[in-house]
Amino acid sequence: MGCQDTKEEGGWTVFQRRVDGTVNFLRPWNQYKDGFGNVSNEYWLGLESLHQLTTNNKYELRVDMEDWEGGKVYAQYSSFSVGSEVEGYNLTVGGFTNGGAGDSLVYHNGQKFSTFDKDQDSWGNNCAAIHSFGGYWVKH
Repeated sequence: MGCQDTKEEGGWTVFQRRVDGTVNFLRPWNQYKDGFGNVSNEYWLGLESLHQLTTNNKYELRVDMEDWEGGKVYAQYSSFSVGSEVEGYNLTVGGFTNGGAGDSLVYHNGQKFSTFDKDQDSWGNNCAAIHSFGGYWVKH
């Protein structure tokens, strides 16, 4: 499932890759559920695949980022899982390690995944539609 990528600490399954913006990530629920893009470039594995992958085994999450000047940072979590569709593909993360990127996910821990056409965030309005960010786990 997905693309295997090698980092300093070993192999990782890449479930999202943003490179140059050539793929629009402002997409409806069913595309976030099923996945889209090309694994070697702009890519989203899919919520259902993430759920299936993280259901029966313990997984870590590592978020690697690189700026246009080649500066690299990361955030790592010792536990990561995505719930079922019935559960709203809720996010579970824990055990943060700062590699310079800071922690942007613990605040959203436990939240359901939202898109512009399936609002599951905890805000009274549709955050994904108002801010046009595509899909994400959002707590407001």
